[in-house]
Amino acid sequence: MEAFRKIDDIVEKSIDRYNVIKTVIESVDLSDLGLSVYYPKFTRVKGVYCAIDGSKNVQNLGDVYLIVAKAVKVIGEVTLGKKVINKDPVFAVEIEDDYMGEDTVSNDSIRLMIYLESQLLGTCDECDYVLLDGPIVDPPIIEEKGGKQSIPSLKELASMRSQHVVSLLEKGKTVLGIAKRFSERFLVSLLKERGYLKDTDYREKMVVDSLLSRFVGEGITGIGVIEWDKVSREVSELDKLMSAYEAYKEHSGGKLKIASVYVKASKIGVPSRVDIAYINNYDLEKVLSLIATWEVKDRAELNLLTVMADALSTINNQEVKQFREYYTIKTVEKLKDKDYILSNFVLRKKI
Repeated sequence: MEAFRKIDDIVEKSIDRYNVIKTVIESVDLSDLGLSVYYPKFTRVKGVYCAIDGSKNVQNLGDVYLIVAKAVKVIGEVTLGKKVINKDPVFAVEIEDDYMGEDTVSNDSIRLMIYLESQLLGTCDECDYVLLDGPIVDPPIIEEKGGKQSIPSLKELASMRSQHVVSLLEKGKTVLGIAKRFSERFLVSLLKERGYLKDTDYREKMVVDSLLSRFVGEGITGIGVIEWDKVSREVSELDKLMSAYEAYKEHSGGKLKIASVYVKASKIGVPSRVDIAYINNYDLEKVLSLIATWEVKDRAELNLLTVMADALSTINNQEVKQFREYYTIKTVEKLKDKDYILSNFVLRKKI
């Protein structure tokens, strides 16, 4: 079958890419890339930590969409021991007419989720270290246009997030974004720029994982640092990210800066990109020490607090059900014409 032949071709191409990367990585001189290997200065840093994450869920109710967004803040205290405090989650709900279309509704749901996360960013004065589960500039890929005027635009979110981050930095806090899912080709473009690769048609995560595996042992290891102000915008993925970054800088009055380091906890661990927010300078070894303080022991994840925030922010079926059924009940309650019923969330005339 033609479909199987296409899959065979894709597999063959993937293997070829992997072999190219494997050969390239073995010959890479980190100093030639302007990068270095870093390790934590400490494995335990005292203080109060906040981890923030959000999620969203879209339900098709027949002639409308129900958007549910949720965000949580998990607090971890490190003194002589460790204590984790789970704060109550925050929710937001919106209803959109189905003529808006799935793409518009999806964009709105993402922006609503980021809005809730950003609101929680403004409540972190009690914390010394703020860990976002995901990048700081998030996300650079969704469309600006939306259906609901009540949901902040990308520009409004950039203003809100950047000002919250700068406010925390000015109070002496540390703000990090820990992204397990990343595709922006910082390292791929750097390897092409230095002549190691002919093009940029390679997966960033595969390159990062291969490079980190050369140096990682049985503890937290980082490779960096990539300062965003020095990044080339020639690669299309980077151009989108840099445009978003420039918007964040503009809304922060030029104060906010970001640097990234790639981190792994062990050879079998999942690579992550850690984005460091700063105004004047940053301490990379301390950043790795903060991550090591909450290192997950089974090495399947990187940081316990962001793992907990990720799990607790996920919208479960019961939460969706309560909002969906409330919508149904209120609609039936307000419906004066007894000749109509709600069937599968669609208004239908009784037969």
